[in-house]
Amino acid sequence: MVYLAAIPELWSSRDDDDLSRFVLAARGHRLVPALHAIEGVSLDVAREDERLLDGWAARTALRIPASGTSYRQGQARALAEVLGVELGFRGDAGDFHQPRSSHLHHVLGSRRGLPILLSAVWMDVGRRAGVTVDGVGIPGHYVVRVGGEGGVLCDPFEAGIPVSKEECRRRVRALTGGRLAWRDEFLDAQTVPQLLERVLLNLLVAYRKERDSRGEYRTAALLAALLPDSAERQLQRADIADQVGAREVAVAAWEEIVDRFPGSTEAETAAARLDAPAASPPVN
Repeated sequence: MVYLAAIPELWSSRDDDDLSRFVLAARGHRLVPALHAIEGVSLDVAREDERLLDGWAARTALRIPASGTSYRQGQARALAEVLGVELGFRGDAGDFHQPRSSHLHHVLGSRRGLPILLSAVWMDVGRRAGVTVDGVGIPGHYVVRVGGEGGVLCDPFEAGIPVSKEECRRRVRALTGGRLAWRDEFLDAQTVPQLLERVLLNLLVAYRKERDSRGEYRTAALLAALLPDSAERQLQRADIADQVGAREVAVAAWEEIVDRFPGSTEAETAAARLDAPAASPPVN
């Protein structure tokens, strides 16, 4: 798979390193290292963040009750007290479309971010404190479940307040105007790769809004590496490469799609792209 772009400023050796770190972390379901690789922070910065997370987890662990009928509620309350109340992690609707809201190091410093990044903080602090915290990606929002299956749903965007299944249902209904029927599987726990895909898709939108060609291509490359067997993600990377002027990379990727995914809609599209004349390079 070719990542090195024909335009030097589009891809660097540092991006190669970040890509390798990202793939290894994603395959190992290691959330924080994968998010650091997406952001492109140095290993020294990543280690500083890890120390912060360890400290917050230690504070949380001291608040967790030893046992009892409301054990899961106690776990959720401990996380909300430390992360939501004392540290001030919560959402900022005005910052939704900024790439930094999807960058873990920035979120840890500002205590603000997208629902999914705030949820990632809860998930990792919970893991370090010995608490199961699952990410739950309902349409249009992201929350967590504390305590495993049957646990407590909490909204990190709102400083960790508990939310009910019915509140999640109402949110989906309001967001879609009732066009999307509720399904209980909306509350299923997401895997780390599923969460990472959603983070990258959010970033792709943010970079596109900012007309940041480098950020857009880099994000598409990470998505393609995360899902190497997805013809859709491979085509997405190829098309973005072409749009930002990296025709050589796009052609190589389209040819690979035709070879790897014969008979697919994406292969047909890639073949058509190969037959079409090259577009003019973008004007900045």
